[in-house]
Formats: sequence, structure tokens, C-alpha cells
Amino acid sequence: MPATVFKRVDGKIILIPAEVVAAVALAVRGHTWSEIAGKTGRATKTVSAWMVRYGEYVEEQFRVLCAVNELINPLVPTALQVYRQALKDGDTRVAGDVLDRALGKPIVRIAEEAHQVIEINVQPYVATPPRESGQ
Repeated sequence: MPATVFKRVDGKIILIPAEVVAAVALAVRGHTWSEIAGKTGRATKTVSAWMVRYGEYVEEQFRVLCAVNELINPLVPTALQVYRQALKDGDTRVAGDVLDRALGKPIVRIAEEAHQVIEINVQPYVATPPRESGQ
């Protein structure tokens, strides 16, 4: 779940709860208020109230999304060319990321981990109790 957001509006700092941030993220990606209500476990009326109460934040998020789309959309034809070549070469990660962004999907990275097995041979040692002085 997204974190709580602090915004400065008209010289005041307002707090936007994490569940509202999540709801707005869904709204700007085209989800209806009913769908958002189902995903957040809240009533549609509550989601509607959030969108009105935090309207400036909603508008800002739409502007951000539009700005990103304006940057990404011109890259789609090139991505399609790269995608075609990548399919021939067997690697679709780079082109897939561009297409996912153009389609509004979040970029998902799969962490690749390398593990190295280290064997340690420990010879059995016998501990000798310390000698008492005078022996």
C-alpha cells in the first residue's frame, strides 16, 4: 500500500491518508469509483467523498500521468521495432517495459539472485582445560 502523502496547499500542509493515495492511483488509471470501493473495502460514497475532498491531489496525479504519457507515447513505434528485433533475438525485457508503460502497467522487476555454496571443513579440536597454577 502507498505511503501517506503530505502536500502543501494554499500555504497549509495537508495529510492524504495512504488508502486515499491508493484510491487516487486507481482512479487515474481508469478504475470506476465502484471498482475502487471494492478494492479498498469502502463504500462508493466514501470513495466519491475522497475524490472531492482531495480534488487538487487527484488533478495533480492526472497531470503527472498525462505528462508521462506525452513522453512515452512517441517512443511506442520505436519500441515496437525493438520488440520485433528482441523477439528475433529472444530478449523482450527492454521493449516489454516500454510497452507496459504505454499500456499503463507498472514495471515489474524480477530480482535475480546468485548463490554460492561455501563449504567449511572444521577439524575437530579438543579443548584442554586450563591448568591450575602449581601443578
